[in-house]
Amino acid sequence: MHEPNKLFYKSLLSKINRICQLYLNFKSKFIKNKKRRIDETELFERVNRRLINEGVIAEPLSQREIQSLVDIHSPTASGTPNKNKGFIPEKIVSQLLDLSVLEIRTYNHLGKIDPKKDMVCFLLNFLLAKMFKGKGYMFYLILAKR
Repeated sequence: MHEPNKLFYKSLLSKINRICQLYLNFKSKFIKNKKRRIDETELFERVNRRLINEGVIAEPLSQREIQSLVDIHSPTASGTPNKNKGFIPEKIVSQLLDLSVLEIRTYNHLGKIDPKKDMVCFLLNFLLAKMFKGKGYMFYLILAKR
């Protein structure tokens, strides 16, 4: 599984994430992105059509409304980071009675920014992963039955 790590927004990483977002926004104004981004709008339109056709809703939902219904534990589903949402990996591990943890790892130390798309972000993410172990934006667990 991969889930949002509550510790990310309680650390300095969330502030670094904001600075990187400003840097990337500034950079994008001057450099054209040649790669075509997947059109999320089409996906949300398809979801709305299906929900309307099946009689679940009468009027289309906004992208934010759909996101908040799907990602109930996501700190960013509402559009504004919510420090109270997400999980703390160590608390989950402490509640596992019949399972042993084979691996636990956090990643995306720049939040939702894809570090592979920019060399500065790539290097910064690498350094932050070394400095802020356990506080990446997402985490995953590999478990085994005892």
